[in-house]
Amino acid sequence: AVKGRQGVVIDAKTGKPRASDVAQVQVYMWAVPRALRQYNGVVFSGSVVYENPITPRSETPIPADAINDNFVKNFAGLMGRIAGSVPARKVPSIMECNFCNITRGDCPERASGDVQIEAETELF
Repeated sequence: AVKGRQGVVIDAKTGKPRASDVAQVQVYMWAVPRALRQYNGVVFSGSVVYENPITPRSETPIPADAINDNFVKNFAGLMGRIAGSVPARKVPSIMECNFCNITRGDCPERASGDVQIEAETELF
């Protein structure tokens, strides 16, 4: 939504909040005024709204100043790696590969083995 030179990007989600949800809205906040000429010069804030039948409605606001030099630098770096001529390093894990139905014959990088999660904490 836009009024004058102020805009807001609202993304409605179901399920549990994830950090990537906020990053997705930040990308929209950055990209919309660059991709759509009618929004050139509009400053966008954002919000991620979570609604589902199990948990109460919640909202994560994202201020316009979240689109700062650091965000742009990190986003440009990510796009450079994705669009670059050098393929990204593959780092599959057993945990991730257990959810994938691609066989080792089709994916030589596939990790296999038993998943064992071990951790220590001072609490127990």
